Amino acid sequence: MRIKHQLSFLVMLGSGLAFAGDVSAASVCKEGAAPETKELVVMADWVPWANQIPIFMAQKTGLYEKAGLTVDLKSPPNPADPIKLVAMKRVHISFTYPPEIMSAQENTIPVVSIAALIHQASEGYIFLTESGVKTLQDLRGKKIVGNNNPTGKAIIQTVLKSAGMTLKDVEYMDTGVAGQQFLLAKKVDAFHGTSWGTMKVVDRKLKEEGRAPAGIFKFADHGVPPFPFLVLAANQSWAKENPQTVCAFLKATVQGLQTAWNDPEPANQWLQAARPGVMTLEDHRDRWEAMRPLWADKTGRIFVQDAAVWKTTQDWALEYGIVRQPVGPATDYFTNDYIAESVAAVRLAR
Repeated sequence: MRIKHQLSFLVMLGSGLAFAGDVSAASVCKEGAAPETKELVVMADWVPWANQIPIFMAQKTGLYEKAGLTVDLKSPPNPADPIKLVAMKRVHISFTYPPEIMSAQENTIPVVSIAALIHQASEGYIFLTESGVKTLQDLRGKKIVGNNNPTGKAIIQTVLKSAGMTLKDVEYMDTGVAGQQFLLAKKVDAFHGTSWGTMKVVDRKLKEEGRAPAGIFKFADHGVPPFPFLVLAANQSWAKENPQTVCAFLKATVQGLQTAWNDPEPANQWLQAARPGVMTLEDHRDRWEAMRPLWADKTGRIFVQDAAVWKTTQDWALEYGIVRQPVGPATDYFTNDYIAESVAAVRLAR
């Protein structure tokens, strides 16, 4: 069944990536220019999983080498480390989140988002339908697992507000990575997850046990701005000193995504071999398939960032205390300058 699903998907989309006329007029990228720095250290957000596939494919198929780069992809020792290490120039590029960029700049940490890696989050609070939960109001007085950082608290407050509730109406807790296990064991009533990742795993386990599938209250349907799930960050001064390096890295990474689009299995097997026991090969395959639409924004653009999205996110961050005051316009948080014209022109077919 999996093979038939993949074939029908590929027949419908062709290569999956098409080209259009829109380009990034502000790009500093020069076609054929040599990168200023040849060896890059990139720090991911977590253990190897599907969001790292474009980089893996660009490594293994020689795309970085062709661009004059050697890329070392590392997992962070601590989830909070990537943006700190890129600010200190101990790594060149890191995975991070838009609210982290905002908080960093407020604290005079010189980082900037250079590309939207995963445009659409599709996150939410996952719950068990077998528990009788149908609406957010049904979670009144229940246990909800989320992140206890400023962004996590802003999300839960925003979602509850959409249903006329506050934090006083629920028992909110942070269990680290145990939320999924706690939900399946009915120790909690909902947890922060993704419809394309954790929910897939939860539903498979529920099916194996003969239980009803899970449900999800998506954040974007309950007041949380649709900011990118993940962005790529760089130290501002380093990026300005090494513009062709950043340009070459982003271009080769998009080519890695295009390579994986047609044949993701080598990447899925790499993910499984890199950290066996964390997720199954089936988990990696499911996540990749479910993530396909999330690499692009609503117009199909890959990597290109939108000022309006950042402005909406900035307003929300100010309202809920993620940041105390704006350090400048929302356009200070990101740049599209390092996206080559050929990359800005790429469209993910719908």
